[in-house]
Amino acid sequence: MITAIRNAWIVTQDASRRIIKGDVVIDGEKIVSVGPEYNGTADREIDATGDIVMPGMINTHTHVAMSVMKGVVDDVTFPDFLDKVFKIDSDRTDE
Repeated sequence: MITAIRNAWIVTQDASRRIIKGDVVIDGEKIVSVGPEYNGTADREIDATGDIVMPGMINTHTHVAMSVMKGVVDDVTFPDFLDKVFKIDSDRTDE
């Protein structure tokens, strides 16, 4: 399935980090065209006038020490989460 995202502001990832007005075309899971205008056919078209298309970002923010608590304090309110995590964290040792 070919999807054309048209008329978007595109944040490029070339050496100049340009922002261009144009179309992004995706065939299945692969980007096949990025440029000022796509003249081919598409199964689906998205009008992105006024919108920005940019590469996906990966959240690298992490608290490594919290990884050992995964699943321990699930399904609680945020204040309860903090109470439990701070208690567990204060009981930990360097060993």
